[in-house]
Amino acid sequence: MRNIYITLIGLLFIIAFLPSCYKDDGNYDYTEVNGIEIDTSGFYINSSYYTVYPGDTIALSPSIEYEHPENLSYSWVLVPFPYEAEVVGNATEWPAPDTIAHTLDLDWIVDVDPGGYRYYLEVKDTVTGLSKQIYPSYINYLNVATAGSFYALMCLSEHEGQTDLGVYYTRLALIFSGDTDPQYYSNKYGHMIPGKPTLLGYGSEGYYYTFTDQGGLRLDKNDFLTMESFDELFYTVPQSNVQDYIDQKSQELLINDGKLHVLNNNLSNDRKFSSAIAGDYKAFPYISSKDKYSDAGNSLCTLFDENSKSFVRYFSQGNNIVKYGAASSEAYVDPNNLPNIPLAILTYDYSKTCAIVKDEEGIIKAYLYNFLSEDDSDVSGNGSRSIIDLSNCENIDQATMFYSGPSATAFHYATSDAIYTFSITSGANTATKIYDLPQGEEVTCIYSLPMGGFPTAGRVYWFATWNEASQDGSIVEFEIDPNSGEPSWFWGQMFGLDQPNPNVTNGFSKIKSMKVGI
Repeated sequence: MRNIYITLIGLLFIIAFLPSCYKDDGNYDYTEVNGIEIDTSGFYINSSYYTVYPGDTIALSPSIEYEHPENLSYSWVLVPFPYEAEVVGNATEWPAPDTIAHTLDLDWIVDVDPGGYRYYLEVKDTVTGLSKQIYPSYINYLNVATAGSFYALMCLSEHEGQTDLGVYYTRLALIFSGDTDPQYYSNKYGHMIPGKPTLLGYGSEGYYYTFTDQGGLRLDKNDFLTMESFDELFYTVPQSNVQDYIDQKSQELLINDGKLHVLNNNLSNDRKFSSAIAGDYKAFPYISSKDKYSDAGNSLCTLFDENSKSFVRYFSQGNNIVKYGAASSEAYVDPNNLPNIPLAILTYDYSKTCAIVKDEEGIIKAYLYNFLSEDDSDVSGNGSRSIIDLSNCENIDQATMFYSGPSATAFHYATSDAIYTFSITSGANTATKIYDLPQGEEVTCIYSLPMGGFPTAGRVYWFATWNEASQDGSIVEFEIDPNSGEPSWFWGQMFGLDQPNPNVTNGFSKIKSMKVGI
């Protein structure tokens, strides 16, 4: 059983100012009170993270400076996070918090169910009745994980023509806990995965997929042991050319060589992907995202068919691909008629779709769709601004990669020497440069912390870069405003993190795909 010891270092800060004098019928009549001063300016955590497990011990030893310490009482309080009101009968009530200690020092064995929590120390002057709450660093967020849980940024990398799986830990993602290891898989098992990496996927049933140009593996999330080989993943095994994967609403969707394959986790004992879904289509490497709890739009996902230059639909447990009907005259975009095969297709604002297309005149534009619209004759994503001219965006015609975080309303693109951001919904028509690439580096992958990584979900971005001359890969970590796409040191400042924004970590191989398993 591990102990997480938190000891006190740093200077004092004043958390409450009490009245300078007051009437008291106790042991004295008038007393000068200078205030409760509590030193919390430098809690140090041995593990450096706030992910713990049932049975772990959290030990804190704050110090109090107060002229009348005999008046003080202490309560360590624990509440669920998020802390939400409950309906009791006809009334709405806030659940009573748990008190886990009545002492200044905390020595608590974690004995609560896995989940998110917040905890704090309440110091009260029993004479005046005044009190103050003290929060440990990281705004007292506590993630209690299930035994064997493994949370990190997983990095599928190419090394000497083979595939390795590295891990990256960061204090910006509170659910992460451990040490960065660029060659995690090969160090653990003594060998790499055959073939060059193509795509890393995560299934909510508790496993990762590592796809390569020679096949791939399904790996257990926690120990990364092989569960199935590529051939064992399919009823009818295709030639390996996996282009996209998503876990969605109890079904796993995979595009291989332009065809859709489906695994139905909502059907008992179904652990394999189907044969290619029928239809005369060539799927672009994009699968639309859908709220797992929403049936809006009815179809399970939307794909883009390169043959017809149009978006098409797949319905849950269906056997074929279905075309959209004619768009209404009021629609600003037509899913059946794009001028060209997109340069990129992105999910933004949770479930909307942005297709970046160079039209017949060579102008790059963003076509915005809402495929969850109840009216499938009008799937315009942003009203009259559903088509945005991007020609004023600096060097966008030289972009080598595009990315949008699913919860963001901005997308990023990389060129050979810089990274830019464009805000989709702000009304902007120009992009902003956020990072100049060092000489000789190229961006090989972009990814952001998914929504399960509260509270920094959607704000932590990782740009993987590669320097061919030095054979060195890096992870450039930003905290970013998801609406503007620009750097914003909000949670990093809140946590008191001593690192720049961006923060660069070297020593990786050539990262081709990244994923967080939540």
